[in-house]
Amino acid sequence: MILSNSPNPNLVALLYADWKIRIYHLEIQNSTIRLFARITGKRSKCPNCLKSSRSVRSCYFRTLADLPMATNAVLISLWIRRFACTNPNCEKRIFSERCSELTSPYSRRTERASLYLKQFIIEISSNKGAYFSKLMNIPISNNTCLRLVKSMAMPVDDNLLCIGIDDWAKRKGMNYGSIIVNAETGRPIDLLNIRDSGDVVKWLSGHQEIKYVTRDRATSYASAITKALPQAKQIADRFHLVKNLGDAIQEEIKLEYSHLKEVAKNIYEAIELKKSRKVILEARNDVQDNVKMEMSSVMIQKREKLFQITKMKKDGHNISDIARRTQTDRATIVKYLEHGIPSTRTRSTRVNYNRYIAEINHMVSLEINPTAMFKSLKNIGLKCCERSFTRWFNIKFHDYQHKWNRACHEPLKITKPQIWINYIPPLRKLSIFLTNPEYGVAKDTGECSKEKEIVDVLVNEIPLLSSLRNLYINFRNILKGGCHEKLDIWIKNAQSIGLKKIDRFCNGLKKDIVAVKNAITYNWTNGLVEGNVNRLKNKKREMYGRCGFQLLRRKVCLSVTG
Repeated sequence: MILSNSPNPNLVALLYADWKIRIYHLEIQNSTIRLFARITGKRSKCPNCLKSSRSVRSCYFRTLADLPMATNAVLISLWIRRFACTNPNCEKRIFSERCSELTSPYSRRTERASLYLKQFIIEISSNKGAYFSKLMNIPISNNTCLRLVKSMAMPVDDNLLCIGIDDWAKRKGMNYGSIIVNAETGRPIDLLNIRDSGDVVKWLSGHQEIKYVTRDRATSYASAITKALPQAKQIADRFHLVKNLGDAIQEEIKLEYSHLKEVAKNIYEAIELKKSRKVILEARNDVQDNVKMEMSSVMIQKREKLFQITKMKKDGHNISDIARRTQTDRATIVKYLEHGIPSTRTRSTRVNYNRYIAEINHMVSLEINPTAMFKSLKNIGLKCCERSFTRWFNIKFHDYQHKWNRACHEPLKITKPQIWINYIPPLRKLSIFLTNPEYGVAKDTGECSKEKEIVDVLVNEIPLLSSLRNLYINFRNILKGGCHEKLDIWIKNAQSIGLKKIDRFCNGLKKDIVAVKNAITYNWTNGLVEGNVNRLKNKKREMYGRCGFQLLRRKVCLSVTG
């Protein structure tokens, strides 16, 4: 233990000069610094009648935890005097002197220590707060953590220009509350326990300075805002407008989905038929190329000579002249002139080797001999003899060099064709393809998925889908354009199509036309409110079954990080 009867005055002035106390003794034991202090002054005011008194009746030590110093816990043993109230009409006879700059009544910590603890306890759970407080040498229990959070005052802001309001589920489908967010800062202002219009009107009536209110398309909030803030401009959320139109388009597609499946099936079969014809044509061209390569040089010279004999006969030469010039027997010339040019006899094959060309190229890169290739291809479905395959391979890869003792040790994978039973994406995915033309395109390569190709063909073939896509794209462009006059033209064009779900969406726009046009004119959005609702859900899951509304309200409104 180290004792010091005269603490350093510079240190005392630096740390404790503003608290109107005098430190007269200091003790350091293990990792704890204990400061003995007393309040300066000979008088104290009664907290009830505020009359000063000098009559000291008794005294006691009050221990307060302060912020740690150099990883050492700091305890202040404050000498407290009890005074007798000199006012005969006061209910209090004895009172303890107060030091409001240092601590609050009945508290076991200094004000700055409590403020420091509140700053990080509001961000974490009470159990974690109790653990971290021990690490910082200001140990408190988890119940104390909760009491500190509940004692924090809610923020009061009287300078609000624009707010956003939305509902949040206490229990989904049953109980709902309301969240109010400052649209300028993105911070939640308050949390209401219910979403009834009466409580919303009461809260809004106390903030007449608000000029803009963003909201979703709920009629309850619209009526409450109109009643409490008639001068404020209501702004509908652009995200909900686009989402509602997407839902209407999805419902329209649902009505025609069975017909779309049949059309997609026919389109798919036509594409596959076109591909199969292309493969057959490639196979025939390949066979013709093989026939030309199989012809020997002698046969080629013979055919050229026969073409020459036929041409000379047409030019008027006699048999003797042709025999002399071509050095060919007269009987041979007569035979071929009577029966024509004989066709070349070649072996034809029905095996389409191009079907296995990927596996063959892979084995060629490994320098595998044709016999080993044939055995590997036989295992994955090739139906021919080794001689036929070897003849085709030598014609196709006539410059191939391999290692005779090399074999394909790894079995080849059977590449099965992709089977697409429905020929069309599911309903929800189809609506995404329809409303987002860039969906299904790879960003790095630009390749389109098979589903997107089918959907694009459907859009080109079916007028209904092309009309729905144009409606959606034009509506989004109007929301981003800033010209609300185009909205009336869009509604007129949409209703002229004659679709029930689209008509219902247009009628909803007409009922809330002022708020929708304000969403086009002004840049305020309700997206910040949606983000805070997601943040609130996270907080609610963390404290599920362990807190009440007031604790959740402070955790959401006072928390800074999440």
